[in-house]
Amino acid sequence: MKKLISFVLILVLVLSVGALAFADRDALCITKNPADKVRTAGDTAIFSAGAAGYDTLSWFFVSPDGILCSVQDFRCRFPYASVDGEHTTSLMVKNLGTDMNGWGVFCSFFSSEAKLDTAVAHLRVQPGRAALPLL
Repeated sequence: MKKLISFVLILVLVLSVGALAFADRDALCITKNPADKVRTAGDTAIFSAGAAGYDTLSWFFVSPDGILCSVQDFRCRFPYASVDGEHTTSLMVKNLGTDMNGWGVFCSFFSSEAKLDTAVAHLRVQPGRAALPLL
């Protein structure tokens, strides 16, 4: 009888630990943060992020003075630029302007239980080279 009780207790313990290990696999976890970019005015910057256990994602911008902007707000503020991929793991900002220098970008990942943000990547936009005069 003691052997049977010991066997049942060990079985319960093993199954409990196994269930916890598998439950953590679906937990929301950032796997890749976007990297800082240094570009020249007119160029394109591509930011990438990754996570495990998410359902949806959205990208956000942060102004140099700390104001949070959605992608739509950013498009309104910089209508000459093109922003693509706001709900994918790669965000592309085309036709960068020097007035974007110092802005930050991050990705928010959402699951039914949680929300996690990546680290903020910073954008440094340098002035373009002046065209040489034609002789």
